[in-house]
Amino acid sequence: MTLSALHKVVAVYHCNAWKDFIIERIVPDAVVIPAHPRDSIYSLLERLPPSLDAMILHLDVTDDSMFLTNREQLKSRLLKQGVVLVNVNKRDISKSRIQSTCSQLGLPVTLAPKIGSWDELVIMKTNLNCGGEPELRLPPDVKALLGIAGPKNRRYATRNYAVVMRRDVHPRAWRAKDLCIERFITNKAGRFYRTYRFGSHTVVSQSRCSALIKKMGYGLPRRNYYFEEEAGPIGKTPPESILDIAQQTAKLSTALNIDFCAVDFVESDEGFRYACDVNPTPYWGERNPRMISWLRSGLRLMFDVNPTA
Repeated sequence: MTLSALHKVVAVYHCNAWKDFIIERIVPDAVVIPAHPRDSIYSLLERLPPSLDAMILHLDVTDDSMFLTNREQLKSRLLKQGVVLVNVNKRDISKSRIQSTCSQLGLPVTLAPKIGSWDELVIMKTNLNCGGEPELRLPPDVKALLGIAGPKNRRYATRNYAVVMRRDVHPRAWRAKDLCIERFITNKAGRFYRTYRFGSHTVVSQSRCSALIKKMGYGLPRRNYYFEEEAGPIGKTPPESILDIAQQTAKLSTALNIDFCAVDFVESDEGFRYACDVNPTPYWGERNPRMISWLRSGLRLMFDVNPTA
């Protein structure tokens, strides 16, 4: 199978993350290989096509370190063959990990301190990505191998997170490792953002929504801005807020060793923008050929950097 217009053989090693995900639109003709924690690198190598140009790990779990545990050996072997590797580094996209990385980078942080105004709104989330829903969808044997019993507190085992005043947070919740309590950040205009990044190419989508919890849902009007890492914005210079979000996306994804992902941002009335979610397996319900083409060209540039592929 070949990647449309690039004539490259691409394999996608995935866990519950192919059909209707954005990666399916970017590499529709990829060789699709289901992932399992019991897989060794040798069993995976046997399933890879003989003339492989790129391999993408697309594991819809918060911490993928239990998959292909001897991954460095796999990386070394494939790199020697000139294979382009996408999202092959082990990664943790838990809420606490994302916010600690933002803090280390000097980026705005959403974490709420225990001490503060009693009537300040906070949002209570699971520490897992997407409210723990991907983990809940895993088969029982995979959950057992990964040590996942599902979020301990089922009240927050959903993306319909609880927004409450600080006074209403139970003292035990501040100490719960499976929860992440963040400041509830919003603005009167209802603006929020999602970025998509593949290699050096980024799309910043700006939208508005009156709902309490903002989601970039299907059909929601959005305005897109396109960036190339070295050249900067494509076309007219975008507003400062968009430039800031593109820069934050590049810094955060690089620090997390992620080549391809979506990042969600919220914005305060004071004009500060905060990364609140990083997702290396973004879902896709839109029809936007230009966005898909721009992200696919980010992969194309990765082949140009590795001309042996």
